[in-house]
Amino acid sequence: TEASFSSEYELERPLPDNCIDAALQSDVQTVSVRLGGPRKMTCRASLLHNLFIASEGEVEHKGLVKDCEMLTKEVRVHGARYFSFGARELAEELGRLDGVSSDEVEIIKCECNPTVLSADAKGSLIEIKGEAHLFAVAAIGDEIVRMEKSVPYEQSIEIEEALPAGAALSACAYCTSSFANVNNENSADGGDCYAALVMSVSLECDARADFNSVGSVVADAFLPYCVCECEYDNFAYSELMLSSFDVKSFSAETSGREWGVDKLRDVIECEAKVGAVKCEFSGEELQIVSEIAFNVVARDGGGAYLSLRCPLEYKRSVKVGNTEGCRAEIHLSPSCARLMHDGDKLYFSCNVSESVSVERDASVPYLKSISASPKQEGAAGVITVLYAAPEETVFEISKSYSIPCKTLIKCNPESLSAEFGDNYSLPLKESKKLLIIR
Repeated sequence: TEASFSSEYELERPLPDNCIDAALQSDVQTVSVRLGGPRKMTCRASLLHNLFIASEGEVEHKGLVKDCEMLTKEVRVHGARYFSFGARELAEELGRLDGVSSDEVEIIKCECNPTVLSADAKGSLIEIKGEAHLFAVAAIGDEIVRMEKSVPYEQSIEIEEALPAGAALSACAYCTSSFANVNNENSADGGDCYAALVMSVSLECDARADFNSVGSVVADAFLPYCVCECEYDNFAYSELMLSSFDVKSFSAETSGREWGVDKLRDVIECEAKVGAVKCEFSGEELQIVSEIAFNVVARDGGGAYLSLRCPLEYKRSVKVGNTEGCRAEIHLSPSCARLMHDGDKLYFSCNVSESVSVERDASVPYLKSISASPKQEGAAGVITVLYAAPEETVFEISKSYSIPCKTLIKCNPESLSAEFGDNYSLPLKESKKLLIIR
């Protein structure tokens, strides 16, 4: 059965005014079913939504005053582009049922769990390679049969403009429709007829490219031989620190008694759902913690049907580097869930597509406006704002601007006095903002 719904959500942060694109990813986390009589069944599901917003704005600020000499600073701004691929149709035979006809087979359930294994950009072409895990459950009289098969697939799309160098791609795939039917087939060797279970699915893929674009911000400016008054503001931006996409193998071993099971006879259905994702920065690493719940339908040694939900911890750490002021966006998608059993032991496994994006909020002062008036007789002098480069010395700066070394240090006590004292030949360790008054 299918149901449609609509909901409104309050976002943690307001949307920027300059949004140019948005993408939504939704995952079912938990499902519960309650029977309310012979004709009534109530289903409840919890959904996890990930909303991705792309915005665009001017980074470069210039043209403040004619003939103004500007000092600019480069910034790396996090940008993103989104791509949607067309539908891909797959049709595969999952297996044969010997000695029966299609009239004797009833399809109970069929499902497709696609996984993206790689996403690559080659010039103006984006290619996605993945694997679709198909499975179907059928009934033949009192017997339950489960069939499954993993099918590789590829998708590609041409883009108008090549991605910037160093762009990182992440992708997801989802099944939009699945259908299974049983066909009567003749054996190639002239033997008995058999029933073939064939499954048809439709897949769609989305991709996102994360990158840093480089722009310049006017940090300061001055008019030569004039007295300048400057007004400053903060330019806020986000810088991409890490973007990664990978498929991890997850496995865990538990005792059946932990879930109230002595012994399993066969597994009819096994699927994995991811719970809420928690992330925390520790030192130079990002700690990712979540829960992967395996929902299992099986039969025990006595033939009784069991419904199990086995939540297991998923934990990983990702090397980021400098994590100060960072925030992370994590998307986990499990697929190809399996359960093997050996006596009391249960062995769970699945693939987890892991998309990690880490960005850092930063700001830099930029010159909002500048007004200038010619130097008057008796005025204090002309003030020049300079961003000295690393490795420059006080002596070199004073020589370039025809100002004594002691006067330069006196005008910049916080930047120069403590570090250099009277040693004018020591190089600067980092870029410094200096005032030169003449």
